[in-house]
Amino acid sequence: MRRAVQLTIILALALSAIGLSQTAQAPDPQRQTALSLEQQGRNAEAETAWRTYLKAHPSNPEPYAHLTTKKPFPSIAKRLK
Repeated sequence: MRRAVQLTIILALALSAIGLSQTAQAPDPQRQTALSLEQQGRNAEAETAWRTYLKAHPSNPEPYAHLTTKKPFPSIAKRLK
């Protein structure tokens, strides 16, 4: 019985890990747009795109990281002065 419980737990963990990896691979168009704009150096537009993405995904830390880089976006730089 104990072995069956252990196997059940291992199986559950493995299945949830598979589910998480599939979720992480699904591209989000808003995120892709923000990244693309950032890579093109279109920072003001990238900031707007990250803020849009942030509204849809408030618990995701990635947009916060992009909005608080060492070279802040224009509207953030104004607030920091």
